[in-house]
Amino acid sequence: MIIVIKVMKSRRRLLVATILIVVVALSYFAVVDRIEYEKLKRGCDSLEKDVIKLPLEHVRKDEVSFIAFGDGGTADVNAIKVASAIDRVCKSNGCDFALLLGDNFYVADVYKADDPLFKIVFEDIYKDLNFPFFAIIGNHDKRGSVRAQVEYSKRSQKWYMPNFDYTFSAGPVKFIATNTNCKVLRWQKVDEKLADRTDDWVVVYGHHPVYSSGIHGDDWIFSRWYWGKYFLNKVDLYFAGHDHHLEHLRLADTRTDFIIAGSGGKNSLSSDDQKKLSPSRADSKFADYGNGFVWTKATKSRLEVSYYSADGEKLYSFTKSR
Repeated sequence: MIIVIKVMKSRRRLLVATILIVVVALSYFAVVDRIEYEKLKRGCDSLEKDVIKLPLEHVRKDEVSFIAFGDGGTADVNAIKVASAIDRVCKSNGCDFALLLGDNFYVADVYKADDPLFKIVFEDIYKDLNFPFFAIIGNHDKRGSVRAQVEYSKRSQKWYMPNFDYTFSAGPVKFIATNTNCKVLRWQKVDEKLADRTDDWVVVYGHHPVYSSGIHGDDWIFSRWYWGKYFLNKVDLYFAGHDHHLEHLRLADTRTDFIIAGSGGKNSLSSDDQKKLSPSRADSKFADYGNGFVWTKATKSRLEVSYYSADGEKLYSFTKSR
């Protein structure tokens, strides 16, 4: 009888242990599966191959001019005004392409490459701008299909997002486009792409700021530490949106200028936004809370960066030389 009881207890323990192992295993694979799903949903794993080549044949080797803005996916009167101002400035100053800094869709989410929203929110708004737009993903964009925004590059003559992260050279500038929805992975990928650095100017662009005195404020401490350790002496300009204003920030005795241009459709003029503004740890050289964009010209020896309002008025500019 005692032997039978011991055997039963042993079998019960074995059963409980087996059940625990199965539960732990299922939980592990569920977590891994969820992580992989989130990475796929947010575009954190770059595609093995770019889906399209960027049109850069028209860019001179010794000079390039481009505009940058984000958060333009409102398809409203503000986005239309910004597009009109860009048209006037580019006809006057010249523009080889645009950097589209994420949150490309606010009115609704896109889920497939033939979604009519691409025409309504993008093609129709910027129809008069005869140059390519090089886009990256914002936090609002991942609510839909980030892959659809990549695949749309095959259908448009204006929209180009060859991958979730990508690199290209134009004139005397090396550009690194990064998907900043991916937390620390974003900066690791930038670090890898800086490994083969040349003597060109280096421009990095993503949706989320590192430093900002907007409603979202500075990025978290680890991100700022990563920049301080690996990028501040390698990157000349970092363009971001997310905060809906225009700003120029800089840390003393460092190389990188931080540029906020997140007012291509949204803005921070409302009293609610004004109450949420956060002082930055970086030195803010200029800030404007209306709609607008940034125009940049690069030669081998000089960078010229100018901020424009939605009325096409130049608000502020600065230069870098070497």
